[in-house]
Parts: sequence; structure tokens; C-alpha cells
Amino acid sequence: MVVKDGNDFKITSINGSEITITFQEAFEVMRAVERHYYEEDVRDMLDDLGLSVTDTELDNIIEEYEDRMSDDDSWRDVLRSIIKEFKEAN
Repeated sequence: MVVKDGNDFKITSINGSEITITFQEAFEVMRAVERHYYEEDVRDMLDDLGLSVTDTELDNIIEEYEDRMSDDDSWRDVLRSIIKEFKEAN
């Protein structure tokens, strides 16, 4: 379980042990997890297309994918719609 504690995050494992990490450390963990999922997406697509690439090419594709996804503002439209629907319902 993860609980925000001021500017830090307290993480409790299944066995009950706890660690506290800073916002910056949490951000770095989030980016690593995000990159893992981007890498899975890229590998799956390469498999679907029957293509293979070198490790360097894979890293370059993942970086470009990350850049393009971070520039994608479509989430703003989705959030705007959700808020509008919520306000109209209430």
C-alpha cells in the first residue's frame, strides 16, 4: 500500500515492513514502471509485425514512443468531458 505523507510517500509491503521515499524518488519509480510498459508495447508491436531490431534501435523506438505519448494532450479532452458530465449530472 502507498500513502502520501506530506511531500513523501510511505510504502507498506505485504509483510508489513515500511519505507518512505521522497517525491523525486517516487517520480523516478513511476518513470521506470512507465518505461517498462512502453517497452512491452513496443516489443508486442514488433512481434505483431514480425520485425526484429537491435537493442539500440529498441531504445530509440521506446524513447520516441515516450516522447510522443508525453506530448499527447488527448487526456485533457477526456478529463474535460468527465468533469463536464459530472457537473451536468449534479
